[in-house]
Amino acid sequence: MKKKSKTSQKSILINKKTSSKTKSSSKSSPALKKEASNSSKSKPAKTESKKSFSLDRDIHEVIAREWQTAFDAVTDAICLLDKNQRILRSNRAMQDLFAVSGKKIVGKYCWEIIHGTAKPVPGCPIVKSSRSRKPEKMELKTKGRTFNVTAYPVFDEKNTAIIGFVHIINDVTELKQAWEIVNASEMRLKAQYQGSPLAIFIWQKQDKDFVLIDFNKMAFALSQGLVKKFINKTARQLYKKRPDILKDIQDCFAKKTTIKKELFSERFIPGTYIKASYSFVPPDLVMVHIEDISERKQAEAALRESESLYRMLTEKMSDIVWTMDMSMRTTYVSPSVKKVLGFTPKERLRQTVEEQLTPESLAAAVNIMDRELSDEKQGKSNPEKNVTLTLEYYHKNGSTRWLETTVSGLRNEQGKLTGLHGLSRDITQRKRMEDELIESEKKYHSIVDNSTDAILLTIPDGDVLSANAAACKMFDRTEEDIRRAGRSGLMDLSDPRLPAALEERKQTGRFRGELTFVRKDGSKFEGEISSVIFTDRKGTPLTSMIIRDISERKQAEEALKQRDLLFKKLSAHVPGMIYQFVKKPDGTYCLPFSTDAIRTIFGCFPEDVAHDYSPILHAVHPEDVDDFLNSIEYSTQHMTDWKHEYRVQLPDGTVKWMLGQSTPEKLPDGTIVWHGFNADITDQKNIQESLKATQDNYRRLFEDHSAVKLIMDPETGAILDANFAAANYYGWTREEMKQMKISQINILSPDEIKHEMDKVMQEHKVHFEFRHRRADGSIRDVEVYSSRVRRNGSYVLHSIIHDVTERKQAERELKQAQAYNEAILKSIPGSLYLIDENGRLVHWNKQFEILTGYDAHEIQDSFVLDWFKDRQNDLLNIKAGIDTIMTRGSASNVEANLQTKDGRLIPMLYTGVRFDIGGKHHILGVGTDITERKVAEEKLLREEKRFRSFAEQSSDIIALVDKNGTMLYENPAVEKLLGYKQEERIGQDTFLNVHPDDLEDLMRCFQILFTDKNVPVQKTETRIRHKDGTWLTFEISGSNVVNNDVIEFITVSLHDITERKRIQQELLESRNYAEKLLRTANALIVVLDTEGNVVSLNEAGEKITGYRAGDIAGLNWFDLIVPKNRYPYVWEAFKKWKFSNDLPESMENPIVTKSGEERLISWRNSTIIEKGRFAGILAFGMDVTERKKMEESLQTWMRRYELIVAASGQVAYEYTLSTGRIIWGSSIANVLGYDMGEISGGFGQWEILLHPDDRDATIQSLEAAEKACGFWESQYRMKHRKGHYVWIRDRGFFVPDAEGKAYCQLGMLEDITSLKQAEEELKRTLLMNKAILESVPGILYLYNDTGHLVQWNRQFEVLTGYSGDELQGKYVMDWFGGLEPDTSNIKKGISDVMTKGYSSAEARMITKNGDHLFMFFTGVKLTVSGQDYLLGIGLDISERKKAEMEIVRLNESLEEKVQERTRELEAFSYSVSHDLRAPLRTIEGFSLALVEDYSDKLDNQAKDYISRIRRATEIMSELIDDMLKLSRITRTEIDKADINLSNIALTVVDELRKAHPDRPVKVTMPDSLTDYADSRLIKIVLENLLGNAWKFTGKKTDAEIEFGSTQQNGKKVYFVRDNGAGFDMEYVDKIFAPFQRLHNIEEFPGTGIGLATVRRIISRHGGTVWAESVPHQGATFYFTLGYPPPA
Repeated sequence: MKKKSKTSQKSILINKKTSSKTKSSSKSSPALKKEASNSSKSKPAKTESKKSFSLDRDIHEVIAREWQTAFDAVTDAICLLDKNQRILRSNRAMQDLFAVSGKKIVGKYCWEIIHGTAKPVPGCPIVKSSRSRKPEKMELKTKGRTFNVTAYPVFDEKNTAIIGFVHIINDVTELKQAWEIVNASEMRLKAQYQGSPLAIFIWQKQDKDFVLIDFNKMAFALSQGLVKKFINKTARQLYKKRPDILKDIQDCFAKKTTIKKELFSERFIPGTYIKASYSFVPPDLVMVHIEDISERKQAEAALRESESLYRMLTEKMSDIVWTMDMSMRTTYVSPSVKKVLGFTPKERLRQTVEEQLTPESLAAAVNIMDRELSDEKQGKSNPEKNVTLTLEYYHKNGSTRWLETTVSGLRNEQGKLTGLHGLSRDITQRKRMEDELIESEKKYHSIVDNSTDAILLTIPDGDVLSANAAACKMFDRTEEDIRRAGRSGLMDLSDPRLPAALEERKQTGRFRGELTFVRKDGSKFEGEISSVIFTDRKGTPLTSMIIRDISERKQAEEALKQRDLLFKKLSAHVPGMIYQFVKKPDGTYCLPFSTDAIRTIFGCFPEDVAHDYSPILHAVHPEDVDDFLNSIEYSTQHMTDWKHEYRVQLPDGTVKWMLGQSTPEKLPDGTIVWHGFNADITDQKNIQESLKATQDNYRRLFEDHSAVKLIMDPETGAILDANFAAANYYGWTREEMKQMKISQINILSPDEIKHEMDKVMQEHKVHFEFRHRRADGSIRDVEVYSSRVRRNGSYVLHSIIHDVTERKQAERELKQAQAYNEAILKSIPGSLYLIDENGRLVHWNKQFEILTGYDAHEIQDSFVLDWFKDRQNDLLNIKAGIDTIMTRGSASNVEANLQTKDGRLIPMLYTGVRFDIGGKHHILGVGTDITERKVAEEKLLREEKRFRSFAEQSSDIIALVDKNGTMLYENPAVEKLLGYKQEERIGQDTFLNVHPDDLEDLMRCFQILFTDKNVPVQKTETRIRHKDGTWLTFEISGSNVVNNDVIEFITVSLHDITERKRIQQELLESRNYAEKLLRTANALIVVLDTEGNVVSLNEAGEKITGYRAGDIAGLNWFDLIVPKNRYPYVWEAFKKWKFSNDLPESMENPIVTKSGEERLISWRNSTIIEKGRFAGILAFGMDVTERKKMEESLQTWMRRYELIVAASGQVAYEYTLSTGRIIWGSSIANVLGYDMGEISGGFGQWEILLHPDDRDATIQSLEAAEKACGFWESQYRMKHRKGHYVWIRDRGFFVPDAEGKAYCQLGMLEDITSLKQAEEELKRTLLMNKAILESVPGILYLYNDTGHLVQWNRQFEVLTGYSGDELQGKYVMDWFGGLEPDTSNIKKGISDVMTKGYSSAEARMITKNGDHLFMFFTGVKLTVSGQDYLLGIGLDISERKKAEMEIVRLNESLEEKVQERTRELEAFSYSVSHDLRAPLRTIEGFSLALVEDYSDKLDNQAKDYISRIRRATEIMSELIDDMLKLSRITRTEIDKADINLSNIALTVVDELRKAHPDRPVKVTMPDSLTDYADSRLIKIVLENLLGNAWKFTGKKTDAEIEFGSTQQNGKKVYFVRDNGAGFDMEYVDKIFAPFQRLHNIEEFPGTGIGLATVRRIISRHGGTVWAESVPHQGATFYFTLGYPPPA
């Protein structure tokens, strides 16, 4: 109960006083009041007593009127009786019921008014109540209605003597009728339930399990009585081993739905397939309908077995199986039509016979058809006759196929011809094989002649036998010139790769690689060569060479390298991090490219993430990792630009915000590449966070506050903002309120409002009370708190509004209490109550307290709705009843559950009327406890729902039929199964839509059911017409319903078995068709049992093997037909298949026929499985003997050409237009991964393998070339066996027939994937570079091939001073104003870019204001859509130039000093050499004189001394010569020219041999090593290197010296190798320094100057020299010559 306010308490006191008076005046009856009145008249009283009596009388009259009003408001007929059972008073309902007035009824006995009798009727409740002293009841039927009559005794104050009765009559007519309907429905539904042809089991939810509580007759019969044992057993007990069934019951109950399952019964109906339907029946039941579907399952299994056999017969055969109706429309075709003719079965069925056959074949087919139909009409036809035709069919690709077709008739049960059945075998290959054989060699010669690659036929020693036209064009020679030149004249013999290539071909028989070739004019080019050694028919070894010019590709590769280098240089200066992010096909990620900025952003180096991006992921803030990865995955899935903000955390703990942006690109191999940029946005994020925090605070304080808030302009009263609470309260949207003024809400005048707002601004008043208008027009009392706040530099009013309307209303109103007659209230058997217009309970009777359990203090001032607030439905009913009373004056039969103090819910029936007290509306009502009635109703409704659910949810039709055959009831299933609504059938003749042939049988069943009460369920099969006119077959079950030993009606169940009947019919037809197919198929079809014995053999098998099926049935197939040499293998294989079921689907094996002939059979096999076990083999055999012979002959002709083409890595092919057949070269496996058997599908398969994006354009260009009968070349993508796509260059030509039309195409395929990838990489790099260059700090420009400016960056405009409009189209040379050498430098730079692809230049650039800027320009060539462009960057180097000029000036000064010092040193060296030679000559002269003149006088020691002196002078002389030579080399100008190093080396070696004729040194070198160098200086190099080799091999008896060249990193490197003394590599750095020696001078003489001279010469040529050695094993000296010759 709610706490009472002070005002309410005061009101209660007033009511209590009034109530006490009322009680005292209502304790006696009206008769007693009359006596009191008489006694007062007989005894005079004082004036005060008179006044008191007058006051009491007035009060009494008021109370009497109010009491009568309440009494009349009760809708039940009520009268008050005295103890003698005379009527004292009655209400209006009593008077209306018996049509008597209130005055006439008073004093009458109740039985006189109610029954019209002179004494009480038997069972009178008044009589019974006077005896029992408690309420009594009886049922009364009068005036066609039924009433419950109840008598309540009224006791005196001591509760001892009965002083009267309250007599209440309640109309229960509708309730009785409802009971009768429910009982009838229950009886009918029980009859349907028990008579249902479906077994029904009912489960009830109890605790956490379900208990079986009931079942019907069919359940008992179907389970053979077993179900009785299971009653009251739980589902868990019965289904321990079937959790699936237990779960179905639980799911049905939990989800309140219907579940249907097919399952195998093990408990209720053992060994039976059933269809179970689980239905929920409120509140706690699950009803299960069971249908026995064993017969249907058996029929389906038989149909599947039949279909499986038929499917194996049709789908495993390579022949086409088809049927046609009599109008020659195809009704069935086997899947093999796709393989043979390219059409799917669905496409074939849509085609007419005219669309299938060529006109000639169509005419032949129609002729045969007409003839057979004529024989059919004349009765001459033979049902077993087969006709074999050879017909030409259209292929889907436009070509035709020749098929051998065997046709037989299809007949119905009456033997009438209904269609055609045929087997068609593709014989196109056989038909055209011989023609192809004759033409093949000619075609292959044509391919060679039309190839765009150079093809040479040579012998292994290098002589050329023949060359095609492409070779003549490539080498710029005639074929005769090529033959004369031979291999040595066509190849660069100095190419170091050539010897290894020849050796590889010699060892392996083939070579493929890159070599250098020479044209007639001596120019060289890089070529890709494929060469193979093979033998011709005579066994002569020959070689083929296929050469392709790859100069352009090499240039592209070099250009790619240069652009990569340029990009790396430019990107290093771009702010932020530029990167390339890659997702590989295996799902891993990496960053193959990133700028150095990655170090500051992620704390790692570019090389750390080149193969694994995990360092990036580790740097991402842990809280952002998931979003970071999800954003990448989203970009991957949708191929959308990646843009993501995230945080990175550096090792020192610093956190930065990053913005990453990139664009994805998907490559053909599935790789996804993002090109993007990362930027640091930490500062921006900090600002955003600060702003967001401020905004969030404002939003929380204002917008989301629960209080109503407004912000207003104090000057105008305009509403500047309103929060959501304000919008909800006032009823306008926030946007609408922002357009309003406060005067539109506040009911004060604008002046008054302005005055109040001034108080806030000036006096700082904060609290106000106003009345506000809302959008719906209502006026509410509000309390307003206002304050001024500063906003955007000015003050505004911030107001908070509270609604106080209810409080004001409560203050304005006072409660009024009403007094009523307590005696009458007590006598009312129900709870009587009075509520005011606010719904507050102000008065009640004692019965109310007894019913609810609350005392008066607890009830006082409670609100009527509070009694029902926890129950939504009850609350709504009570509210609706109150609304009805307030609007219409009264309401009755309002039902709701009343909750008592102890928590019980009592169902109540309320009535009430409206009347006024003191000008206020009140409601007086009576509540009656209807618990008993509710219990009865709920029980009946539950039973009704339970049994109705069976019928309503049944998938079968349930019907009730009376004796006249009239439909009494039919469930909703009739609409689903027959298309009729329930109302269309009820009341109609039951037999109206029954098939005439079934009517008699159905009526006989009904007659039995209506005549014999004990007859069992009757069943029959009947066809009934659907609403749409079709006939459906039903299994009808009927049983009679007996009531009081009389058959009232019969219940009928109709179960649709149309599908089962159709399956049975199809099973029969399928078997007949399969038997016919086996009999008429052109293929050999044999069925073997588990031991390999023959079960059946068709007619074609008899023809091929020579055996009759009947003769060999039961004999072992392998004993009969397998050749003896293969028998063990075949028999063992069969046994293996038998136990492993690993039967190969197809194979080719020979058989031996009955006549002993051996035939080759192509087999397609299927395993026969019965009950999960191996039961035999079904095998189809095609005789391919003749085809194999032709294929072998054709392959012989192809061998030579395939060997030639295979060496090139290309694939030869031949495409025959008429058949669509493509013959591929064996090297197709190297290109596409398919073997010959996998790619035999012809044009259709080729078309499928084409990339979808290339398919249309490729086929269109092919068709155009075919139409022109000319050469065709195309590039497209084909699908590799592994799933990826390969780029193909296809070049071929069409061969014309006698009429000049193309009949076949010959050509070659080549894998150009690597070339395409290089091109794509180049394009991608250029585009990425272009995007990055846009952000470079220098000027960026793009000129077209006419030299006009097309695009530029912003820096270009800033640097030059020109606007964008002025720059557009500006000519490149205009920037240099004719300045020299600037103009010449720029022209040369542009020329180099356009010819070489890259260049740089320095020049002065003239700006708009005339300034000359020193610029450094770099440029590259771009080709876009065939258009050449120059892309470049210019850097302002003016400051650098100033520094360089200063350096030049200093250098010039320094150079003069150097030249002066050089001249002095030269003079000094000559002077020193002259001064040294003079004493040497003297020493040499005198020592010679001593030897010549005094040798006979000198002893040996003296002679030895003289010898040593002379040797020292020689060494000193050589040393002086070498020093002078080294000095001259430094000063000598180099005179380069084309030289032959081999000839120079030969000269040096000859000189060494002449100097040492006794030494047998083996010297090897190539014939011609050429280069661009100074011949004089190179001879000095070779003299030193070869001389050293000669010297240091002096102690070797098998001395070997080799001079040659090799390739290292794309450069030519020369070497001199020997097997002499060698040296320790520890001292390798010393050997090229002057005067350094590693050996004893006595052992190996020398000055130590030679190798220093070599290094000086090689260095001046721009090359390098180095050495490698192992002591005592020899040394190798390498050198390069650096710069290439000028162009």
